[in-house]
Amino acid sequence: MSQLPATLTPTSSAEEKISQGITAEVPWGCLIPNRLGLQKVDLYDEEITFGRSLDCTVRAQEKFITKGRISYISMLHFIVNIKANRFPVIRDVSRNGTWVNGILVGKEKEVILQDGDKISVGMKNYTIFLFKQMIQQKDVPDEVLKKFVILETLGHGAFGKVNLAFLKRGCRPRAIKKLVKGKVSSNKNDTRKIKNEIKILSSLSHVSYSILSFLACSFKFFLTQPNIVSMMEFFENDEAFFIVLEYMDGGTLHDRILRRDCMSEKEAKLIFYQIIRAVKYLHDNEITHRDLKPANILLNSDNVETVVKVSDFGLSKVTENDTLLLTACGTPHFVAPEVWVYQYRGIPYTKKVDIWSTGVILYYMLSTKLPFVPEQSDNLQMLRNLIIRGKYSTNGPIWETISNDGKSILEKMLTVSPNSRADAEQIEKHSWLHNDVEMKEKVVALISDQELDGSIEQPCKRTLDDSIEQPYKRTRRIV
Repeated sequence: MSQLPATLTPTSSAEEKISQGITAEVPWGCLIPNRLGLQKVDLYDEEITFGRSLDCTVRAQEKFITKGRISYISMLHFIVNIKANRFPVIRDVSRNGTWVNGILVGKEKEVILQDGDKISVGMKNYTIFLFKQMIQQKDVPDEVLKKFVILETLGHGAFGKVNLAFLKRGCRPRAIKKLVKGKVSSNKNDTRKIKNEIKILSSLSHVSYSILSFLACSFKFFLTQPNIVSMMEFFENDEAFFIVLEYMDGGTLHDRILRRDCMSEKEAKLIFYQIIRAVKYLHDNEITHRDLKPANILLNSDNVETVVKVSDFGLSKVTENDTLLLTACGTPHFVAPEVWVYQYRGIPYTKKVDIWSTGVILYYMLSTKLPFVPEQSDNLQMLRNLIIRGKYSTNGPIWETISNDGKSILEKMLTVSPNSRADAEQIEKHSWLHNDVEMKEKVVALISDQELDGSIEQPCKRTLDDSIEQPYKRTRRIV
């Protein structure tokens, strides 16, 4: 498992036991026979096999099979196992076919089993087992469970929780973010913020947004940007919103910084270049993130060189060019001076608050320290004063290893006056980034490699009118 973001807390011991899947005392599932003579099979082992062979865990014997049907069952017909101790999978290895709920699995292919699935062999309607899953999901809409297997909790907080999930067909990983309605927290993750995040992600992921009648405004759709996390689907019931996001296995930038004594300038530059590309894309499309911080930067893998994506748009704001923003948002250490000024004097600010935040992120990557830290760590007034003055240090052994260009780009971003502060385009064209052709080619290659191996997927672009499958009435869905 990747490390948890700083904003999330570890799962409880009970959840950990559930997510481990196999235990000596409790089966992870069972096969309930649909034919007389077949026995119930409790699934304790990682794998069971079914067929006519004496070597099979569960053997199909002629006296228990309908006359003439035994020839339809292969010596080794199907295998059921618990995939990586996480979720149950059935694999068809027969010549005559295995069906799950009337759908052919396909030779040497596999699908995830869900509670209540009917397993047929030889013929579509010849059901021999009903799969029973021991762990039930009670707080997730039926429509979500129809499509996904929900696994362990990656983390949780005041807003709700994030679970690892896999598509039943194709076994692709997803992160499902459950946001409980009406649950106001210190981070203001209330229904209004949730709807705003869905709106932003819908636009960025090219997911149909029209069904959200409560968001009665027109909103342009943009193409997917490879450094912004994609929302694949959205579900809603009376209790909560469920946002299905692409899964990033490398954890957060916050995790990586904490695990490292120091990040090299080369490594930091490759990550930062991807962040500023995402920020420029947002700003070009009149979106201000307003809560950029390492915990909201996701990594695709634990590799030193990896694809990076910006996430968590709950505090983002859609604006017109140069529109002034009128609310105080963000995480204190990464908040721009003008946001603090707004909080006390009501003076509005612009999208350049994101540039300041990216500057703080870069400083943090290069030094593993924050540029503005008061002597009393919990004193917000002292922190505010430090940020408004904009005084930070690039002295010390670590900074002696950083190039002049690296320090220069920091200065362009950590400028107190937003009018004098560089914008995203100017930062992207700064010599520290612009002249490093090798680094930029590496980023293109990393993204290209992910597209080739399927790690980067396009969100579903169908609307409900185009969908063959209509959603259940008790939930609403955007696909």
